[in-house]
Amino acid sequence: MPTKRTSRTLTRVRPHKHKWSLKYKQSINCKHPKGFSQRQHCKYGRKTRTRK
Repeated sequence: MPTKRTSRTLTRVRPHKHKWSLKYKQSINCKHPKGFSQRQHCKYGRKTRTRK
């Protein structure tokens, strides 16, 4: 596991466990999210792109 040096300590950098698939992200119902992660996704992660 790679290490990362901070001011006084040596910490380990953990790789991401998994990513949500696009299909899973699109299946989340933001009117009734289930669990903390889905609530946060609906609150912050569901950005819409605007076309010029």
